[in-house]
Amino acid sequence: MDQINYSGEHLWFGALGHGLVVLAFVTAILAAITYLISYKSRRDILISNQWKTFARNTYLLHAFSCISIFMLLLFMMANHYYEYQYVWMHVSEDLPMKYILSAFWEGQEGSFLLWILWHSVIGIVLLFKSKEWENTTMPVLCTVQAFLLCMLLGIHISLGDTVSKFGSSPFVLLRDVMEAPIFSRPDYLSVIKGKGMNVLLQNYWMTIHPPTLFLGFALTTFPFCFAVAGLITRKHKEWLTAVQPWALLAGSVLGTGILMGSAWAYEALSFNGYWAWDPVENMSLVPWIVLVAGIHTNMISKATGRSIVSTYWFYGSAFILILFSTFLTRSGVLGDTSAHAFTEMGLEWQLIIFLMTYLIGFTVLFFKRSKGISQVKTEEDVSSREFWMFIGSLVLIFSAVLITFTTSIPVYNKLLDFFAGIFNSNLTQYHRSAPLDVIGHYNKFQLWTAVFVAILSGFTYFLRYKESNFKSRYKTFFIRMGIFATLSLLLTFLASYQLDMVSWQYYIFFGAGVFTFLSNLTYFWIYLRKQPKFAGSVISHMGFGLMLVGILASGLNKRFISTNPFTQRGMIADEDLGKNVLLIKGSPMTMSGYEVNYKGDTIIDNNRTFDIRFSKLDEKGNKVKNFDLNPNIVYERDFSKVAASNPSTLRTLTKDIYVHIASLPPEEINQEQAKAKTDSLDFKPYKVNINDTLYTKRSYIKATGITFEPKHKEYKPEIGDIAIGLMLEVGNMKNDSVYKAMPVIVLRDEILMSYPAQINDLATKIDLDQNIFKPLFDKDDNQTFTIKVKPGDKFNIAGKELTFEKFVMKDKSGEKVVVSAEILNNQGNVVGSPQFEIIGQSSKSDKVYINEFNAFIALVKIDPKDESATFEVNILKTLGKDIPIKVAENSTRADYIVLEAVVFPGINFFWFGSLMMMMGLGLGFWAKRKKQQKV
Repeated sequence: MDQINYSGEHLWFGALGHGLVVLAFVTAILAAITYLISYKSRRDILISNQWKTFARNTYLLHAFSCISIFMLLLFMMANHYYEYQYVWMHVSEDLPMKYILSAFWEGQEGSFLLWILWHSVIGIVLLFKSKEWENTTMPVLCTVQAFLLCMLLGIHISLGDTVSKFGSSPFVLLRDVMEAPIFSRPDYLSVIKGKGMNVLLQNYWMTIHPPTLFLGFALTTFPFCFAVAGLITRKHKEWLTAVQPWALLAGSVLGTGILMGSAWAYEALSFNGYWAWDPVENMSLVPWIVLVAGIHTNMISKATGRSIVSTYWFYGSAFILILFSTFLTRSGVLGDTSAHAFTEMGLEWQLIIFLMTYLIGFTVLFFKRSKGISQVKTEEDVSSREFWMFIGSLVLIFSAVLITFTTSIPVYNKLLDFFAGIFNSNLTQYHRSAPLDVIGHYNKFQLWTAVFVAILSGFTYFLRYKESNFKSRYKTFFIRMGIFATLSLLLTFLASYQLDMVSWQYYIFFGAGVFTFLSNLTYFWIYLRKQPKFAGSVISHMGFGLMLVGILASGLNKRFISTNPFTQRGMIADEDLGKNVLLIKGSPMTMSGYEVNYKGDTIIDNNRTFDIRFSKLDEKGNKVKNFDLNPNIVYERDFSKVAASNPSTLRTLTKDIYVHIASLPPEEINQEQAKAKTDSLDFKPYKVNINDTLYTKRSYIKATGITFEPKHKEYKPEIGDIAIGLMLEVGNMKNDSVYKAMPVIVLRDEILMSYPAQINDLATKIDLDQNIFKPLFDKDDNQTFTIKVKPGDKFNIAGKELTFEKFVMKDKSGEKVVVSAEILNNQGNVVGSPQFEIIGQSSKSDKVYINEFNAFIALVKIDPKDESATFEVNILKTLGKDIPIKVAENSTRADYIVLEAVVFPGINFFWFGSLMMMMGLGLGFWAKRKKQQKV
């Protein structure tokens, strides 16, 4: 295979890509080393500046290399260079250009590159803005970049009989990693097609959510860089000012990325909500929680000199937890427990080394350099702001620990298996299992952490740092808190009439959210309304309170309205009666105060969109409001099975109505179930003539005609098809109902494809037998002759009179001329219009089938001298006789859907509150940055 001279390959792109990865990796290490040399030489300013200049230039070359790698691979994917495995895996010819970026970071290598890109760009900002911190922050960033880039090196090292993989390159050739007969062809690229992007991910959220989330991951690196710099330089107070804007920005962006994931799950995936405590979701949330704890201790440290050690550890832990999250997501450990995890790619040990390097390195550095951290000898006063802020930070850390513990159960089990293998023992009895009710497990514990944080956020702002005279203010403080608590109780009591608070814990949860919102709103109005740029933290706390209200309103009180047990019993499973209804197309169904009607559906590409009309009913059953919802089913590209069910949502100020397709007829879910149903049908063979009627056990069937241009919802015509459709009228012998149907059979490239007709009301399916094609190819039974006539002339076919009415000019553009001839029967109706097409020096004729004569007729010649037309007639003597069909009268109906509809009351409190939290963090970043610029 190596000796084959392949055509069409763009080999220099791969070589350039590999070279850029190596260059970026080497320059990252070189920049880190030279920055450290510059720092070590700081006593000699000239030498230090020379090394810093060299380090800067090296880093800029590194950043240029990283950006170039990103752009190069993106170009290769946009141009479908399928000779490269990564391109072949993630794009295809039918992938819209708007999803090329999504396809880029669909795979592990692309998402690593996205992370590297963000580091590179933000590193340039740090390089020019960090001033005295440049020599100690940039080396940390560069080492992180080196570790990430080593994941893309794609080096294979032979160690005896084993080969060790060092990174996975996106520039590897497909033929180097896949053995297939197609690679014996030099022109394999002319026939190969891309595997393409997962249809589940072809959504605009995939375009915006991962970049935002990875930007948050990248920004979380920078507080860690400053923490390391603070330890190296022993400037344990000064680094707190420098790091604060970076931490606030990281918190805002990472939180927004997580929130986007929630919106994606809610809006485009059938999760029945916005948070499912999925392990990958959890491990993006945990670093954010720890980062927020660090932001609070950072504020304490700057104001009082306390909690410096905690700030070091919280910022350090946030970054290390990002690495732990990366390990969990990319190692395959969560493959059985998470819908979001990547598949295993053989980099597990690299990821472990990556994680352990920074965990051990930061720990060692801290204990070596932390002795100089000044400690405030006096204890905090219990009435001081810093005391309760620190308690709040500890509650956040407790929340993070609880989430991490349960999420890491698969890692614990893997570690046991690892040591069991070393000691040749069986430790499966010590395995832990994940909670059966995952959501209930997490909610049970996180409810109380949320309550504590809300209450602390509600009163802490009314306390002072370094409080020494609380006695003079305690009456005012407690009066205010009493007013807020009373108002919270009153509003909670009123809300209980609208919301179903099933236990006392939920009253406390709701009241805590209201309490923190009211208290922070009051603080804003009293102290900050004239200086809103300093209100970032207050706005975040108000948002947190609203978010808690929204969580309880929309989560605890979500209600299934797709229920009508009386009429649905026996149609769907008993366990689904409380949440699903089966809708038959065109047959309205009443459910929970609504009339719902499945009107139809449309298929565009591999997307099937359903049109469902909802009518709100008043107490008398009258329709007072109509609205349409359009849930969507996405099939695999080959229509082999359903890939995803995407919901549709009606948004109002007070609630959302959320619907999705819970199920379809078995034959529309996947090909295996369709085959199983077909195999179960009891088809009986019959023969029928055109305009004759046959009788089955329950029905009668009349054949009214044959068409060679059939229409069927599952049939997509292609050039070269020979397609036959049989027009039928099917009646029920028990009543006067008559249904029209058209089974279709297609011959395409010597392959037969059958498209039966389903008459749902009769539970009947009709299929055509392949022998229907026999008259087309049996020359002994066919009669062919030509007729020359002028417009207005009459002629006979099979003893029946026809009239050549006139020529009709269909097209006359450039070298192309298309003329048709209208042919009428003796009633004056047009029965056919065969076309004659002239293109340059060549011509062609299209055959038209005239049903009532069982004949094809073609316009084969036009004589302009006498304006005559020559027709070729091909009479198929046996086509309309003894047409073989198959009828099954045990075919259950397939014109239905199973719908799930949920009402989420008060969900806008959740979205608005969450956005306020992120906006508050962003406003805090802007205010701190402006303050630093002034200084």
